[in-house]
Amino acid sequence: MSEYRKHFTTAILALLAGIVLSGCTSYRIAVNGFNDPKYAGGHSYWLLSGEDGVTVDDLEFREYAAFLRRGLAQAGYSESVTPDQADLAIFVSYGIGDAKAQAYSYSTPIYGQTGGGTYNFSGTTYSSYGSAMTYGTATQTPQYGVVGAQQFSGSTITFLRYLSLDVFDMKALQNEKKKVPVWRTDVMSRGTSGDLRSVFPVLVAAATPHFGENTKKQVVVDISEGNKQVQQIKAGIDTNQK
Repeated sequence: MSEYRKHFTTAILALLAGIVLSGCTSYRIAVNGFNDPKYAGGHSYWLLSGEDGVTVDDLEFREYAAFLRRGLAQAGYSESVTPDQADLAIFVSYGIGDAKAQAYSYSTPIYGQTGGGTYNFSGTTYSSYGSAMTYGTATQTPQYGVVGAQQFSGSTITFLRYLSLDVFDMKALQNEKKKVPVWRTDVMSRGTSGDLRSVFPVLVAAATPHFGENTKKQVVVDISEGNKQVQQIKAGIDTNQK
C-alpha cells in the first residue's frame, strides 16, 4: 500500500473499528474520491492490474474485474474493445490489510415486571364493640419494563479490506509513457471477515455511485449483503467481458 493509503487507513480505523461483529452481514465502508476537474475526455476504459506480480489473466483478478465492470457500467463507464480505443486506463489494487485484535463492550437490557400483580393485605378496624382484623387480596394489571442491564465484553480479530482504482489518461500513457491522473477512488472497510472474495462485491457496490467523483470528504456508507446494489454487482451479466 502507498503512504497515502497507510495514512488513510489510520484515519478510518477509529470510525470503522468493531462495527462488523461475527455473523453480521452489514458493513460500514469508507469511500474517498478525487478527480481532475479539468478532464474533458471520454468514459471508455481498459482495466489493468495495479498489484505487483498480478496480471490481468490472474484468476483472482478476473473474478474481481467482473464485479468492477458491473459497477463501472452502472456509473456510466464502458469497457473498450481494445486498449488503443480506451480513454482511461484503470489500475486496480485490492487486498486484505493488517489484522487487529479489537475490543468490544456493550450492554443489553433485562426486562421484568415493574409493577402490578396480586397483593395480600391486612388491616385492623375499630368500633365501639372492639377491633377486628381484615384480610384479603388485591389485583392490579401487571406492568413490565427494564429492570436492569447485562454487560458483555470481549475481543475479536478484525481485518482491513481495501480496493483502490487509480485512473489515468490512456492517450498520455500510451503516447508519452506518462501517467496523467484523471480520478482515484479508495474504498476501505474493517470487519471480522478476512475473505476478500465475499467482501469485494460489497466494496464495489458502496463505491459505484462515487466512481469518477470528487467526494470532497470521506464518505461513509452503511450497506448489507442483501442490498439490491450488492446483489446486482454479484449477479449482473457482463456485456463487455474480455
